[in-house]
Amino acid sequence: MAMLLSMCIASCRECEDCKEEPVEIEPSAEFHFQFSSFIVRNGEKLTVTPTIVSEKSSPGLTIKKAGYYWDGQLISVVENPPFTLEYDIKNQKTGAHNVVISLICGGDGYVQMRGTSEPYEVAVVE
Repeated sequence: MAMLLSMCIASCRECEDCKEEPVEIEPSAEFHFQFSSFIVRNGEKLTVTPTIVSEKSSPGLTIKKAGYYWDGQLISVVENPPFTLEYDIKNQKTGAHNVVISLICGGDGYVQMRGTSEPYEVAVVE
């Protein structure tokens, strides 16, 4: 559908009689984040894998890039599937920490979009 839409828009731009305006199709997406654990120790590895919930998302939409933040600081950018974070927990204070995931998605003719998760709490314990 997106290729057909592009061809129509290109044709309309060449024709002075055409009053059609290009239409942008907004993709929608819902994501699931698989955490290895919400309780970790210094010296352990935290892994997080994002997936698109296909039945609740626009068809053909895929993850293009994932950025991971630990307490507001960017700790990793992953540009290859499966976009999994593997973060070595080192010298972190015990207590609650926030992990936020920022995803860039696109594909199938969609304009790329960015989505950011709510903070997920991960506890570092002794």
